[in-house]
Amino acid sequence: MPESRTHRRIMTLAISAILCVGWNQSPRIDYQLRLYLAERELNANRLDEAEERLDLLILERPAKTWPRFLRAQVARKRGEITEAEEILQRAVELGFPVEQARSEHELLADRTARPGSGLTVDRPDFRPVLSPPAREARLPLREGRSR
Repeated sequence: MPESRTHRRIMTLAISAILCVGWNQSPRIDYQLRLYLAERELNANRLDEAEERLDLLILERPAKTWPRFLRAQVARKRGEITEAEEILQRAVELGFPVEQARSEHELLADRTARPGSGLTVDRPDFRPVLSPPAREARLPLREGRSR
């Protein structure tokens, strides 16, 4: 009889420990799920839904940089170049990797510079995320091609 009582106590403690760990992890799992859903909306070009989800995630955890980066992509896809630049700049200030920000910045620059893009954006207030040496470090184009 004492063995079964000890066995029950051990099982009770083990189940309690599992529940405590799961309970403590649930906010993180919930956040990751909502971030995944926002990325899925963005990839499916459901920009309104993606924007709504990302704005909530940014409000919940303002120091996180990935939702800001995704939010900059939403703004870029909508043609809101100035807003996208500001969001991207804030993500970099919070510690987002500059190399990843550089690729998004180049997409933004392409949208403002390309005549056939449908955007006529004259932006004297343009604040690039890249430092001048980083802009000069771009790969040279092949002969016969222009930017």
